[in-house]
Amino acid sequence: MTDSTMASEIEFLSRENAQLREELKKANAHFTNITEQLNDGIWDWDLSDNSVYLSPRWKEMLGYDNAELPNAFATWTSLIHPDDFAYAIKSLEDFLKSDHTFFESIHRLKHKNGRWVWILDRGVAIRNADNKPVRVFGAHTDITKLRTVEETLMQREREFNTIVSFSPDGIVTFNQENVVSSVNPAFLKMTGFTREELLKLDKTQFDQKMLDISEPTHPYQRHLTHDNSQLIWISKKDLSTELAPPHKDSLKFNFKLRHSNYRVLKMTAYLSKDASLPVIIYFRDVTLEVEMDQMKNEFLSVAAHELRMPISSIYGYSELLLMRDFDEVTRRDILQAVHGLCNNVVELINQLLDLARIEAQCSNVFEFENQPITKLIKETLDNFKIYGDFRKIEVHYFVDEFAQIYVDSDQLKRALINILSNAIKYSPNGQNVELEIRMRTNSNDCEQIGIIVKDKGIGIAKENLEHIFDKFWRADNVSDIIGSGLGMALVKEIVDLHHGEIDVQSTLGKGTTVALWFPVSHHLEEQNDDKN
Repeated sequence: MTDSTMASEIEFLSRENAQLREELKKANAHFTNITEQLNDGIWDWDLSDNSVYLSPRWKEMLGYDNAELPNAFATWTSLIHPDDFAYAIKSLEDFLKSDHTFFESIHRLKHKNGRWVWILDRGVAIRNADNKPVRVFGAHTDITKLRTVEETLMQREREFNTIVSFSPDGIVTFNQENVVSSVNPAFLKMTGFTREELLKLDKTQFDQKMLDISEPTHPYQRHLTHDNSQLIWISKKDLSTELAPPHKDSLKFNFKLRHSNYRVLKMTAYLSKDASLPVIIYFRDVTLEVEMDQMKNEFLSVAAHELRMPISSIYGYSELLLMRDFDEVTRRDILQAVHGLCNNVVELINQLLDLARIEAQCSNVFEFENQPITKLIKETLDNFKIYGDFRKIEVHYFVDEFAQIYVDSDQLKRALINILSNAIKYSPNGQNVELEIRMRTNSNDCEQIGIIVKDKGIGIAKENLEHIFDKFWRADNVSDIIGSGLGMALVKEIVDLHHGEIDVQSTLGKGTTVALWFPVSHHLEEQNDDKN
C-alpha cells in the first residue's frame, strides 16, 4: 500500500469514527433525555465489572441530586428498609441463579428527608451462551401513594371484618351471582349452622335451609323488599337468656323464656348499590324483647283486673252511701269495708312500685350497710302487726348475736314480713309459725346466714312450685283467701338484689318452708383485725 493510499484510508476511518462518535453522542443524549422525561428511575448493572448506572431520576425520586449519590451497587443496598433488606437481596440472588428473564421486587428505600418510599423494582437480564446473566437493567417506580391506598383499604377491610365478627347481629351476604359469600359468627350461633353448610349456596338453597328450621306459624319469607323487616321464629333447643342489670356490681338475673324451643329473629334485607355485594341480610335476636312484650301485656292485663275489682267495690259502696240512708252501725260497716278495700289497693300499688324500683336497679333508692342479723329480726317482729298475736311466731337463733349481713334494712324487713304474713295467713287453726336464724356454707364455699320460716299450713302442690315467684300468680287452693299474688315475686327480687338465694319447699296439706340466704359480711371483722 502506497503512502497516498494509506493516508486516504486513515482519513476515511477518521471521518467514520467521528461520525460514529457523533451518532453515539446523539444516542446518549437521546437516552438521557428519555430517562429524564420518564417518571421512573433507570438503573443498569454490568455484572462483568460490577459497574452500576443510576439515572438522575432514580436519585431524584429519593430526594437527591445526581452528584449526591455514587453510581454503585452499595448505594441501593444502603437505602433499603431494614425490614425489607433480606427479602430484597434474596429476591435478586434467586433471580440471578435462575434462568428467568424478568425480575420484580417491591421494597422500601429511604428518602433524603427520612421518610420511606415504596418502590416497584422491575428488571431484565441479558444472558450469555451459558445462560449466565452478564447484565441486568431496569426501572424503579414510586408506588408509595398506591401502596398507601392499598394499606388503607386493607386496614378498613380488617376493621370491617372485625366489626362483623364481633357483631351481635347475624349477617349474611350474597354476591352478584346470588350466592352466599359470607356469614358471621353471630348468625351461625343463632341458627346452629356451620360456615361450610352455607357458603356457596344459592338463594333458593339458603331459603330452604331457613325454612327447615322455621316455626310453621312464623316461617322464613323467601322474598324481601329493601329495608322491609319481618319476625321469624326458628327452632332452637335449650334457649335461655341472661338479663344483666345496668349496674356492674349488681347480681345478674337468669331469665328462662317460656317459648324455650324457639328463637325469634328480626330479619332485614338491604339491597346494596355495590355490584360485588348486592344483597345483605341482617338477623337480630329479639327473643327477649318479644317475650318481655308478651309478659308486659299479660302483666298489665292482670294488674288492671286486680285493681278493677276493689275499685269497683269501692265505687259500689260509695254509691250506696250517697243514694241511701243507713243506720250508724251499717254505715260504719260499709265505711270499714271501703277502708279495707282502699288499704288493699294501696298495698297493691306499693308492691308494684317496689317491684319496679328493684327491677330497675335504681341504686340511689337503696341504703346498704352492715347490720347484726338478730337486731334486724327483732325490729321486724316489733313492727309486725298481723292480728296482733305474736305467739304465732316462734323464734330460734342459731347464730352469734353479732353476726352481720350487708343489706338494705327496709327491703329485708319487707321480704321477711311478706314471708311471715303468708305463713300465718295460710296456716289454719292458729298453728304456730317457726322462724329460725342459722348459718351454712353453700356449694361455692361462701358463708351465708339464713332466715327460715316454717309453717304447717295448706301447702303448695309440687307442680305449682315453679310458679311461686310469678307476678299475680296464686295457687288454686287459696282462691278464697285475700292476696295480690305479688308478695313472693317481691321477695325474690329483694333476695336477688342482695346477691342471696331463696329456697322453697312445700307439701300440699302439710305446710311450707321458705329459706332466705344472704352472704355473711366480714367487713367489720376485717376492720377489727386491722386495728389489732
